[in-house]
Amino acid sequence: MALKDLALYSEAIHQPYFQNGGPKAAVLVHGFPGTPAEVRPLADALHDQGWTVAAPLLPGFGPQISELFTRHKEEWVTAVQTTLTNLQANHETVLLLGYSMGGAVALNVAAQTPPDGLALLAPFWQIGGAASAFLWRGIRQLFPEIQLFKWIDFSNPNMQRLFENWREVVDLDDPDVQTALQEIRIPAHFVDEVLALGQAGMAAAPGIDLPTLVVQGAQDKTISPKATHELLRALPGRARYVEVAADHLITRTDTAVWPQVRQAVLDFANRLP
Repeated sequence: MALKDLALYSEAIHQPYFQNGGPKAAVLVHGFPGTPAEVRPLADALHDQGWTVAAPLLPGFGPQISELFTRHKEEWVTAVQTTLTNLQANHETVLLLGYSMGGAVALNVAAQTPPDGLALLAPFWQIGGAASAFLWRGIRQLFPEIQLFKWIDFSNPNMQRLFENWREVVDLDDPDVQTALQEIRIPAHFVDEVLALGQAGMAAAPGIDLPTLVVQGAQDKTISPKATHELLRALPGRARYVEVAADHLITRTDTAVWPQVRQAVLDFANRLP
């Protein structure tokens, strides 16, 4: 069984999401390897307060996951930028929100097409630190492809937690599914694309002088609080920081911190001019 045979993300909740509302609008950008379903709860919370909301599906994600590794960072940035400019043409205030890798996309977009406010939730801009970057350069020269999941034990509770979001789209207890995931070969150039997206977002941060909200999980092992604090220091100084007692999955409604995350986003959004 190959990745394309798994029929991943076939449910409607993984499609682009739009709800018309009032004169204020929000663009919400999902993470990797997610879909609009990740940010749908926040979109609904904003819509309940009268906002128009749009959550685009980044090219290569969701039902297109089998072609993800052929995509480039410019495609993701352009997709969000197009959604943002379309809303800016007809709405008096537009908020741009990015979760995880969507945070890096949002930073790149905000540097080119400034929204009225920027919200970054567990924002990605690097994997590891300087040592990891040095190690990757060596791996990059040796291996044109990486089997990232080759040795993963899907029965391990820690691995089950890491792949928690995947359980909504695949049966991780199915041996055929496990084999398909273990056989995925990720081209090194695709990893380069993701890393370049994050680095470009960090490089753009000093020039993004906007009202900004940053929400970070204190126990996040995917995006470390240390990395997020580095990003905060790079922003010009108009950022509000909220840290919650959670891991990376801070947009899920079944977590103890969801009410806190939801309220932080709503309070920030409703204070925008």
